[in-house]
Amino acid sequence: MEEEKSSGALTPRQAMAILQKHGTIVTEEEAEVMLTTIRYMVKLIIEQQLRENK
Repeated sequence: MEEEKSSGALTPRQAMAILQKHGTIVTEEEAEVMLTTIRYMVKLIIEQQLRENK
């Protein structure tokens, strides 16, 4: 997995560390799937809000 360094985005390894602090152990691949899903959902929510506010 290639980590995003300059974009400021949370990397899978960072997500793994955060989750581990709270007692949830995931693999790097699972963290990547979670982050991809979250980013997709955020994009949808933003697009919906922009359409509603026109």
